[in-house]
Amino acid sequence: MRIRVVLVVTFVVAAFAGRLASPFAIVSAQNAAPAPALSPDQSAAAAEVLTLDQKIGTAVVRGETAYVDSVTPSDFVMVHGDG
Repeated sequence: MRIRVVLVVTFVVAAFAGRLASPFAIVSAQNAAPAPALSPDQSAAAAEVLTLDQKIGTAVVRGETAYVDSVTPSDFVMVHGDG
């Protein structure tokens, strides 16, 4: 019985440990090269995309499907961070 409990606990811990981020990923991200500087045209385009993304996010929260449909292509698929 004791061995069975130990095995179950081991499997549960292993399952959750596999979902945690590796500390090496954090270190490597900190050592990554900085993003290249954007030209003024690229900065304006990036700001425009960010604004559109924020508007779509707000529309999704409010349930405004007509707006989302009007600014996205017909084959658009949204994937959230939680899958």
